[in-house]
Amino acid sequence: MRVNKITSLITAITSVLFAALCFFIPKDTVYYDISLAIFGSDLIAFVLSFIEYFSVRREVIEEFYVASLKALSSLKKIEYMHFDIQDEMLKNCLVEKSKNDNESIAMVLGKSHEARKAFLRFKGFSDSNLEKDNAIDYYNRAIDEYKENIRSVAKSYLEFSKTDLSIMTYYYGKMDFFFANKTIRNFVYIDIYSKIWNTRSDVMSVAFDYELLLDNKGNSAVCIDKTRSIERQLFRIEESTVGEYKCLSVYCDTADQISDSLEKLISYTRKGRKTEYQKHIPVKGIMTLQSESQTERLKIRNRSMI
Repeated sequence: MRVNKITSLITAITSVLFAALCFFIPKDTVYYDISLAIFGSDLIAFVLSFIEYFSVRREVIEEFYVASLKALSSLKKIEYMHFDIQDEMLKNCLVEKSKNDNESIAMVLGKSHEARKAFLRFKGFSDSNLEKDNAIDYYNRAIDEYKENIRSVAKSYLEFSKTDLSIMTYYYGKMDFFFANKTIRNFVYIDIYSKIWNTRSDVMSVAFDYELLLDNKGNSAVCIDKTRSIERQLFRIEESTVGEYKCLSVYCDTADQISDSLEKLISYTRKGRKTEYQKHIPVKGIMTLQSESQTERLKIRNRSMI
């Protein structure tokens, strides 16, 4: 775009200069013929470069649009981390279980089961059943499921951290508009380019912890905290109630904002410039029972397991 823009500007300026010279140079001289010829050739060059500018502009915007959509596709695959217990309770359980499973630490500090007991009480187990085998088996299976959930989320973050943004960067660098160049480039940079780059940078900053976790050397509790810090910027939660159920709709808000900005950018290539925004769709839906009888139902279910 920059080459076409510069060419158009130079040929436009020289066309005007030699057109002006034709008014001051006598028509029966060779200088008049030369000036007129240069004016004509520059005018043709200006028209051709100006027409080509719009073709190149369309190509650059569309290629940037496609490259950004690929990054968004990867971004929307990031999983939202949801547990049916509070994060602090889960982290306490993970830390306690990790210490208990480590024989050298357990020999020095001794084993503790306070976090396990708190978890089982929350799930509806009575105090008399906290040490029974079925309760302990239920607890161990639940912790394994939570760990697998965390690992799955970690994998999704690592996949996004590997997203190639070089093509998007290349076409952003090629943008150089005739009209409102600074305004459009600032819009593209702030609302699209930097949001994608910053999100990937945030994910890459914790990628090492995720890699350790997937290699069975990491700390799940630490990964929960770091994931939550990214999620606060990445996701938006909408709550609703259906009967006895509380419904949570999880939107990848950053991706939706970028998507809207991309549709606004691509509208520059359309006739009439009508922006056609894509519908925002939740990346995850969560339903939880919130009736007063929930605790009793949990107790009944757990008693049937014992």
